[in-house]
Amino acid sequence: MAYVAERPGGVTSVELARVFLAPAAASEALCERLIAGVLESESRVIRTPDGVWVLARPAPVADADDGFTVIECCEVVASGGRVPLEWAAVRVDPRGHIGERRGGVIRPERALPGALVPPHLRGRLREGVSLADAFSAAAEFVTGAVVSVHPGSFQDGVVRLLRSSGRRTEQLYLGRLARRAIGRDIRTMEDLAGRLGVAMREPQSAAERADFIAELLAAMISQKEKLGLGDPSGWVERQRPVGENVDFSRFDFDRDFIEGLPQSPGVYTMYDASGKPIYVGKAANLRRRVGDYFRARVQRDDKEQRILEDLYAIDVEETGSELAAILLEQQRIKELKPAINIQFDVHDRTASQRAPTRRWVVVLPAVTPEEAEVFLFHGNRALRRVVIPRDDPGRLRPIIEEFFFGPPPPPPSPEEEEALRLAWSWLERHRDAANAFDVELAGGLDETMRLLARYLSEHPSSGRVFHV
Repeated sequence: MAYVAERPGGVTSVELARVFLAPAAASEALCERLIAGVLESESRVIRTPDGVWVLARPAPVADADDGFTVIECCEVVASGGRVPLEWAAVRVDPRGHIGERRGGVIRPERALPGALVPPHLRGRLREGVSLADAFSAAAEFVTGAVVSVHPGSFQDGVVRLLRSSGRRTEQLYLGRLARRAIGRDIRTMEDLAGRLGVAMREPQSAAERADFIAELLAAMISQKEKLGLGDPSGWVERQRPVGENVDFSRFDFDRDFIEGLPQSPGVYTMYDASGKPIYVGKAANLRRRVGDYFRARVQRDDKEQRILEDLYAIDVEETGSELAAILLEQQRIKELKPAINIQFDVHDRTASQRAPTRRWVVVLPAVTPEEAEVFLFHGNRALRRVVIPRDDPGRLRPIIEEFFFGPPPPPPSPEEEEALRLAWSWLERHRDAANAFDVELAGGLDETMRLLARYLSEHPSSGRVFHV
């Protein structure tokens, strides 16, 4: 926006693309497509007839003070998606008076083999206007907020067109408003009509549907005091969810504690006021995951609600990787037996059927950058973890020689078997992001150590690397 503002004569798509998005060698056609895609729904800029982008002049924001325009569309399902065939619009003023109507048939841009065209539209489609002309006619008719019962692509398209021309408007969904302001039990148009005392009917055409929704809207306006809806000028804002904030006064920590948590993998343990552990969880990013519990929510699931009701204190343990966090979480749950984990959690313990025959070395970060945590997988029989300095791979040689090239490990205990399933499951999902290699393909102990040394020498933040 600043770049365009500094150039009152306008900026071409090619210039914008080559400055911000594409290399200088990009074709003009590609630049046009890129910039059109980015700026299509951006109301702060417009494209002049000369084809250059300039800042849009400030325009008044349309809201419920201007009344409402109910827009509905009749669509059919065809190959490639939904195709609009008819639109209708009805104005409703801020006092609840239903006014002028507008609408028409939309000529489909392609054949509709197998589509179930409504009877009232059969034989009329050829006389319709193009979809672009329908958008333009609807946008020209709109006054105030655009209203529908459910979100729809035609209504969204009209609003995008209005905003691209510098004219602001808002969308009001009666279903959302009714659930938020009247009652959560309102799930359908029939529920809303019953609450308002409006006779329910089954509209067949877009015009009939727009008339019915306009009648519902008018009834909501006339009954706004009884329903506790307040003035219609605030309905657009009221339909939006309002999150419930968490009261930190019940905890022995505050929001600063949450915001100060490390952005690293780890395990968090939650305790009640008596010191009893109530929940253990793992995180790829402790600050983000733990912070999720304390963000404003419109509605919380049963587990999260239970945690916040019982919570008093939190303890965190950093790990170098998400895999280490998963295994530590399993260990802490076994040790502490927190009630909420037992009640709610079911862990993913599936693993590839090829795991019993595979031997892998996986190199992941440790808590400190100078070290790495090496995971040794021996099929479904054993998992070994060793934290070593990155500059001392030789320390692992005797361990690797015994683990991979000595006698097979004994069968695992139930706890070790569970840890193996968790670890293999993680490796299957993250193999393309992990620094790992197959010992069988390495070709012996010396080659295994050579590859390990190269992986350890990579900086832990450099992402996945390949050595062959």
